Amino acid sequence: DEFLTLSNYGTQDGRPVITIHDFRSLTWNDSYAEAIEAEWGSFDALTAYLKDELTINGTEPYVIAGAKQFGQGYREGHASEDDIELLEPADGVTHWTGLVRDGETVTQDEHKKFHEQNMEGLLAFAEDYNMEFIPSVTPGFNELHSECFPGSNPERHVPRSPDYFNELLDLADEYRTTDRIHISSYNDWNEGHQIEPGTFNGSEYGVAYLEKIKEFVEGVDE
Repeated sequence: DEFLTLSNYGTQDGRPVITIHDFRSLTWNDSYAEAIEAEWGSFDALTAYLKDELTINGTEPYVIAGAKQFGQGYREGHASEDDIELLEPADGVTHWTGLVRDGETVTQDEHKKFHEQNMEGLLAFAEDYNMEFIPSVTPGFNELHSECFPGSNPERHVPRSPDYFNELLDLADEYRTTDRIHISSYNDWNEGHQIEPGTFNGSEYGVAYLEKIKEFVEGVDE
């Protein structure tokens, strides 16, 4: 209760924003699905339950559901009914880096192409189900230094650069339906998606990523 009432907590239309980062993963595992079916009866009932539990003094949260690569499947006409049932009761959808294949380095061009296809599909889904779409951008991704993390693969890599980060911000600006864009960063140096000042893999970035964000925001405001 105290956290959601802080003066600097993000809101949308006066409602506290709750982002469930990897929400769609609940449909991937049969044991998850069975547990959800036993406890709530359906995926949409779970989402409704979460919104009800997070309602404070009659104010419902604004729930943004992380859908990862769902947009590409929806765009191509093979999205699963379970995914749709889980995501549809949320107020908005977002996504994560995308196209980080096991054991492969993808180029920035490949990554951007996938991002755009995923955004197209997520925007279409949001429009079809009366939701909002909040695009997500990342400065890059690199598991080179995450060898101790279960499931990590040191070859999974999306090359980063301030200019490419700026391209993704511009792309997100084309598809967003609110004044929000997520920056998927967490300042995680082990996964190579930090935006804070510093040096990584021999490259000195200083405040370049923060400057790109500042320039982008100032351009949108104009």
